Amino acid sequence: MKQLKERVLLLAAGMFTAGAIAINQANPVDAKTSAVKVVSVSSISKTTYQASKGYLYGDAQLTQKRYNLRNYGKLVFDASKRLTVKKPNGKQAIYYYVTNKSSKIKGYIWHGYLTKVQVPMSEKAIVKLIDQAPDMNPVESIRDLKPINYETHEAAFDLAYNVFHFSPASMF
Repeated sequence: MKQLKERVLLLAAGMFTAGAIAINQANPVDAKTSAVKVVSVSSISKTTYQASKGYLYGDAQLTQKRYNLRNYGKLVFDASKRLTVKKPNGKQAIYYYVTNKSSKIKGYIWHGYLTKVQVPMSEKAIVKLIDQAPDMNPVESIRDLKPINYETHEAAFDLAYNVFHFSPASMF
């Protein structure tokens, strides 16, 4: 009878110890989905980016994966916020809050997955620059434009300077 009590007591102590050890062990799945600590949030001037991979998270703690951008091809986004977070491993990371043109796809994405998109000036702005320049003598502000502006507004430059049809290709 005494041996039975000792065995039951020993079995109970062993089960208690095993349970305590199991509770204290970290679950690796929980570690990956744990929230980050937001260090700072700041507004940034609207900048256009393109992303073709990575996840868009629905919240600032980066726990809700909303979109896998590999499934959407190359999307163009406007970034409006910069979020600095401290990850569970102690490292800091920068995320941007982005929205697509229709505002249907939006969320936080790591800045390393974004590349800036060159946006051409409006035709109205190009025409205003051309009008300020003397005839057939483009001012420096026109000569310093990015190539995307020349390509996008070829007709406006053609009217003012006859640039694309009769000028040598090396000129611009």
